[in-house]
Amino acid sequence: MKVFKIFICCVFLISVTIFMGCSSRSKMAPNLALETDLSRYPICVFSVESQVTEDIDKELNELKSRILQRISELKIFRSIQFARACEKSEGCLQVNVLISGIKKVSGSKRFSLGSLAGRAKMKADITLIDGTTQEAIGSYTVTGESGNTDFSGGTGEAIRETSEAIVEIIQENYGTGR
Repeated sequence: MKVFKIFICCVFLISVTIFMGCSSRSKMAPNLALETDLSRYPICVFSVESQVTEDIDKELNELKSRILQRISELKIFRSIQFARACEKSEGCLQVNVLISGIKKVSGSKRFSLGSLAGRAKMKADITLIDGTTQEAIGSYTVTGESGNTDFSGGTGEAIRETSEAIVEIIQENYGTGR
């Protein structure tokens, strides 16, 4: 009977460890806290670029797609665009997303190595710029990570977490009345 209880406890602890490692997450650190109510901007222009040396065009396109989908669902901007910069005009919010680091974990790597493949990560520096003044009104560093177990996703999950953090920054600062 004692052996059975020990076995059940071990199974429980292993299960908790696996599922805690499964969870993907994002971290957000403000560099310049955003103190502007974003509801005064009817136009939002995103610039998504990379400063990493490896080819991540596929990942950049997936990130753009996820950002567009999530921001569109919020229905807070009259216009959402992707361009290098806002034309100097009133009511335009420029959101610059610069990918400063990435660790890819493919599905095949996850399948063959399991948790030894590690977490997929995407690090992005986000700068929000007022289109009228061309001055930064907020700046953040965001890191999206996949889980770290045999059942976790890979790079796509890290991209999803990164896009969710970017959308969260905008959503939390929209209609704040500051």
